[in-house]
Amino acid sequence: MTPDEDRIAQPYEAFDTVEALLRRLHRALNARDLDAIVACYAPDARFADNLDGGVVEGLEAVRGHFIRLFEAVRLEISLLDHALEPDGRVKARIHVVTRGLGGGLWQDGEITVRYRLEHGLIAEQDVDDGGRAS
Repeated sequence: MTPDEDRIAQPYEAFDTVEALLRRLHRALNARDLDAIVACYAPDARFADNLDGGVVEGLEAVRGHFIRLFEAVRLEISLLDHALEPDGRVKARIHVVTRGLGGGLWQDGEITVRYRLEHGLIAEQDVDDGGRAS
């Protein structure tokens, strides 16, 4: 079986498990707890680097991404809701307050993040901030 066939054959994550993972991730982000953040991602996690461009791939790169993020901003994140999409990804609506390190407000609004999970961990994510971060 190819990796894609294996992924498709995996049963969907239990919905309560998905919510627990997302809440754990958001608590870790709010606390700036790098170890807890990285623990939410699969070893081969991969996503677009919206900070520096390119791609974040693997746990060390995930850690580095969030180190750079925390060097630039302070986040307050809360999960509004989430739903399973037909392709198996989880679509989460998230309220985000982003402040510069000096406390100035940069963003206060909703974003959408689509997650692909593998074995209860985030394998991929796609952040749609509605163009506010550009």
